[in-house]
Amino acid sequence: MSSKDELIDMILVASGCREASANRREKAALHCQTFKESQKVWRKCLGLLVQGLGASILQEAGNSTNHAQVVNFLLNVVLSGIRREYRDLSEGERKHTRAALMQLAGQMSKPNSNRSSSSNEMPPSLLYPPFLRNKIAVVLVAVLQVDYPERWPDFFKVILSSLKEGASRVDMFLRILDAVDNDIVGYDEKRTKSEVYQINKIKHHMQDTCINEIMSALMAMTKGLKANHKPLAKKAMELIKEYTTWIKLELVTSQKFLEFVFGIIRSDQSLRSIGLDILNEVIRKKTDFAQKVLILQKSTILNLLDAQIYEVVKILSVSKDAVAMANELNQNEFLESLAAAVDSAVVQALGCIESLVAQKRHAQLLGEAIPPDVDKAVSVGFQTVVRAMLQALKILEIPLWKVANELKGALDAFIGFAAKVKNNEIVNCPRELCDGKALLKIADRILERCEFPREYDHENSDVEEANFDEYRRAIEYTFVNLVRNFGNIVLPHLFQNIAKIVRDAKHVRPSLIEAGLRLLYRVYEGAPNKQKDQLTKSGMIPKIMALVIDSRISTHPDVALSLVYVELVSRYSGFLTNSPQ
Repeated sequence: MSSKDELIDMILVASGCREASANRREKAALHCQTFKESQKVWRKCLGLLVQGLGASILQEAGNSTNHAQVVNFLLNVVLSGIRREYRDLSEGERKHTRAALMQLAGQMSKPNSNRSSSSNEMPPSLLYPPFLRNKIAVVLVAVLQVDYPERWPDFFKVILSSLKEGASRVDMFLRILDAVDNDIVGYDEKRTKSEVYQINKIKHHMQDTCINEIMSALMAMTKGLKANHKPLAKKAMELIKEYTTWIKLELVTSQKFLEFVFGIIRSDQSLRSIGLDILNEVIRKKTDFAQKVLILQKSTILNLLDAQIYEVVKILSVSKDAVAMANELNQNEFLESLAAAVDSAVVQALGCIESLVAQKRHAQLLGEAIPPDVDKAVSVGFQTVVRAMLQALKILEIPLWKVANELKGALDAFIGFAAKVKNNEIVNCPRELCDGKALLKIADRILERCEFPREYDHENSDVEEANFDEYRRAIEYTFVNLVRNFGNIVLPHLFQNIAKIVRDAKHVRPSLIEAGLRLLYRVYEGAPNKQKDQLTKSGMIPKIMALVIDSRISTHPDVALSLVYVELVSRYSGFLTNSPQ
């Protein structure tokens, strides 16, 4: 038996793909580990793969999963060896390794010769299974991370030009870009300073030399593949989203880029959630505060969000059960992405306004010149917040707690901002933001979205319940913050709504009654001491509690509702003692 055959047999036995005794399998596993850790053996494995060993193994075995594990093991040996020894190679050895890896990646991209297929067939019939194509992409990127850009400056130019060779190259191109994102660009807190320095150097060189071409290729792929091969189109869109987080602002706010994203959102239901996620990343990108609010205005992002919200609310409003309708139309992911984009617009615009106001105040205190366009940017910021908050409140009408969950940041930021307006820390605020109407609507939406979900996933109950409980604690904290700052505005309105629910308890969903009582329970936490005294003296708390007790909710068959009732009465027993009505 040749050494090559022995190696293949050893790998198959160690991996459990070939029958053997326990003793033989243990020895084979030990031999495999020793082989993997041997010095320079990875270069031998790479040579065997380039010479066609992997292809011959798969072809002879009819492309079986078992024999694919042999190729996977060899690739793991190569990857391990590169990470361990590659930096010690001579320039000539590095060049040879790079060429061999590119040759192997090309071989893995070729259509299966055992099956007839067009060079432009999508998806192409490939001999190597997906996990092996992922592995060679990871191996390539391991070398790229060391040699790019100084020793391998044309890497991206080469893989871009390879796209001309046929549809099968698209698959490998996307896998390589995915590996670049995961293994180089992606955040990892364990990285050393030298690794971070090298990564930043890679990113800057890509931005200066090839990122425009890469993004253009991804956009072209999405357009070309979305009709007949959604998985690849979706992967291209996901990569656009990931790369948007770190490439230059000028590229992702260009007319070409935004028109592409807008077009996907408007025309393709299966990809529009990712399109909204891309816009979300654009909104959140770090830049000059004045520039950000002007971008939000000029890019017409808010116009697009308006249109999408109008469309989905119109569809859901015609159904008696909006939750069922959303599920039937597969709208949930889209609605969550839409809410997240609106949330970012509110939070970012408010943050910009506060920072710009602080800049102006600082300049005035020091007698310095006020930065140009600050007043204009603040005015635009106010307009953005008005529109985005209207969008947020509209989305919150949709009875889906996971959608509301995406808007917690916007609600918290707006309440904090409104408190600063009340305290005259921010002046010249538009009437729509400071007349209290938005605060009352927030209180209404919180009451509605605190209700136990009607779309509860009983098949995944433990996880679903834990996620909802976390969300409800967060949204109730938002309510506490609202009461703390604006109790005099929202509490009379809230008590009126809760009273209406309690009076009509026989005809109201128990989950909505429970939500109202939970918020009533939280009032005491949010109200300052002075406000608590006012609530007592005015009789608001005693009256609402008397109404709760008279309603006989304590005898309701719903266990959760009864528990909340007991907790509520215990908390407000002092009020009831002082006001026995």
